[in-house]
Amino acid sequence: MKPIRQSIEIALRPEEVFSYATDFSKFPDWQVGAVSARPIGDSPAGPGARAAVTRKIGPGRFARTEVISRYHPARTWSIEGVGGPLTANVHGTIEPVRDGTATRLTIDMDFEGHGIGRYLIPGVARRLARKQLPQNLQNLKRILEKSL
Repeated sequence: MKPIRQSIEIALRPEEVFSYATDFSKFPDWQVGAVSARPIGDSPAGPGARAAVTRKIGPGRFARTEVISRYHPARTWSIEGVGGPLTANVHGTIEPVRDGTATRLTIDMDFEGHGIGRYLIPGVARRLARKQLPQNLQNLKRILEKSL
C-alpha cells in the first residue's frame, strides 16, 4: 500500500524542527497516541538510538521499542518499530522554505503486519494514522511556534 503522507509549514528554521521532532522524549508532547517515551541507553539521537515508547490504540496501551534507522540532521530521518504484530515505519523530510527561516515538514507513515497484525493494517492502523498524523503535525507546529 501507498504510505500515508502529510506536510505542514512551521515558522522555525529546519535545525530547530528536526531537533524537536526526532527527540524521543518529546513524542508524548506532540504525538496524539504517545503516552510515554523513554530513551534506552545513553546514546545521543542518531542512527541506532532506541526508545521504549508506549502508545494508546483504542482502549489499550502497547509498549514497544522504536529505533532511529536513518538520521541526516536538518534533512531527513526514519524511525521504525521493532517487533510485535504491527510495526510503523515513519520517514520525515525537512525542506527549508522562505530563505531558510521556515520549514516544510513532510512525514510518510507505513505499516508492516506480522501474524494477526496483517489483518489490522488496512482497517485500524491506517484509519487511525490518517486521523492522527494531521493532528500530530498541528500539535508540533503549535508547540514550536509558541516560542516565537
